[in-house]
Amino acid sequence: MQMEEFLARAETLPLRDYDVLVTLEMAENGTLRMNELADRVVYSRSGLTRLVDRLSHEGLVRRERCGKDRRGIYCVLTEKGRAARVAAGPYMLHAIHHVFGQHFSVKETESFFQMMQRIQSAANEPIPLP
Repeated sequence: MQMEEFLARAETLPLRDYDVLVTLEMAENGTLRMNELADRVVYSRSGLTRLVDRLSHEGLVRRERCGKDRRGIYCVLTEKGRAARVAAGPYMLHAIHHVFGQHFSVKETESFFQMMQRIQSAANEPIPLP
């Protein structure tokens, strides 16, 4: 709530928009299938569809049909979307620092970063059967 209020006062992207745009920016060619995007940003399919509709209307993303599977839809980051994400970046970093970062030492932050890297690596491995 604190971050959303700050971002609204700063008149920059809401957190959910930023989340989608940065996730697309990190993807190969700024493109993900809608179902992959929903999984990565942890939104319901219907919630993401409404959000992408709005982002598309604003010109921040566009939809494209999948070449091989005509039923699939890609969500593609536009240059306008990339520019909006870049412009919002400093506000997002400021908000993250205020809400989270200022409460940890450099050593604690480095330890946390290392733990998160291990978790990310493990998340890509299959879960073994018991």
